[in-house]
Amino acid sequence: MGKSRVLNENNDFVGILEAQLSDFKSLIGNLVTLSFDRSASEDELIQKEPFALYAKSADSYGKFMLIHKSYYLIFILYGVLCAFLVIFSFYSIHRRFQKKYKDVMTDLENSLAQKREEAEKLLQTLENQKQEHQNHQLSYQAMKDFHMQLNGRQKKQALSITRSLDVVRA
Repeated sequence: MGKSRVLNENNDFVGILEAQLSDFKSLIGNLVTLSFDRSASEDELIQKEPFALYAKSADSYGKFMLIHKSYYLIFILYGVLCAFLVIFSFYSIHRRFQKKYKDVMTDLENSLAQKREEAEKLLQTLENQKQEHQNHQLSYQAMKDFHMQLNGRQKKQALSITRSLDVVRA
């Protein structure tokens, strides 16, 4: 059994921490930043009593990964498995909808093709109607100009006939 004094932030005695060293040593042995033996010159002494405890410098990320590669491998395999399950579920849902609504989709595609053909015919008819309207408008304008000129000539002829009659009467 190991005992250590517990002090608060003012260095006042608060209590005693008791730990069984056999269990505690096995727990500390699993941590890579604490050690009971001074293994390198940069290790810092944390406490002397009731046992010496040294703080080791933290391992690099690469070394940490090498030590715990099995955990990372399990995590990566779990992620791949989850991704595979999600992709498989989306694929199966897609296939199910394709089977279930295949006839509806075919009917809709055929209906869409017919509507497009009808729309093209209507656009062609509209274009023809616009062309006819423009031709009628041009014809109307030409006839209007022709009648204006004809009326102008008829008025001139009527005016010249009335002058001739006035000259003959006079």
